Formats: sequence, structure tokens, C-alpha cells
Amino acid sequence: MTGRRTEQDTARRRALHEAAPGWRPQLGDLAYDIKRCKRGIVVGIPDGDPCLTYHLRPPEGGGEWSAAADGSTLRPACTITHATPAGEVSYDARARQGAVPILLHHEDGTSEESTFVVTLDELAAHVDQLERLVQGRRAADAP
Repeated sequence: MTGRRTEQDTARRRALHEAAPGWRPQLGDLAYDIKRCKRGIVVGIPDGDPCLTYHLRPPEGGGEWSAAADGSTLRPACTITHATPAGEVSYDARARQGAVPILLHHEDGTSEESTFVVTLDELAAHVDQLERLVQGRRAADAP
């Protein structure tokens, strides 16, 4: 990966920045911190005290971080429920990786385009599993 933002990433960040103006997260809410570019569960709120900040912790656990007391960097976070293929696979010989266009489906019913990036070694490790999946489908469809 180059570390550069994709067009889809830029559009998503812009949409998150414009979403829910005035939204104030409550304890236990899942929020997206646009400054740190990560999701967290709200574990501390400023309660109107301008000297205090929001405190968030990654959903999977880990260290807390703080966000501005006015909530200006926080947006509601939607959980991704699943991903589906959305186009043809491509291979970048220079990067030695493949790219699979996918749609990320959110719990609120929206979806967004993204890319599943995989090395050929990673993909090769799953070829047998994918072949079994195809064979199982064919067996289920057979009369």
C-alpha cells in the first residue's frame, strides 16, 4: 500500500465530516474520530465542563484517547455488517498484490465502495477453501 488516500476514502472522510452536525455522543456510543481516523466506544464525556474531554477506547480493547470537549472531531460510526464483491479482480505486478473491488454494507442500510487488497501468497492460502465452497454450491444445485 502506498499510504495515499483513495478517492473513496476521501469521499467517506468528507461525508463523515459533514454528518450529524451538533451530534453529541453519550457513554457507550460508537463514534468515529475524524482527527485520529479511528472508531472508539465513548467511555468518558465532558458533561459540559470545557476543561474535560471525551474519552474513547477501541471496540476491540486497547488504550484510551481523548477527543475535543466540543465533540467537533466525533461523528456517529456505522458498523459494517458484511462485504460483497463488486467487480473484477486486478493484479498490480509492481506492488505484487491483487485488488478485489468490494461493497461494504453498514448496519444502517448504506454501503460504500472499497478495495480488498491481498498478496498472492495470502490468496493462495485460501484457494483450497474457495474451491470447496464452489464444489459445495455445485453439489447443492445438482438435481
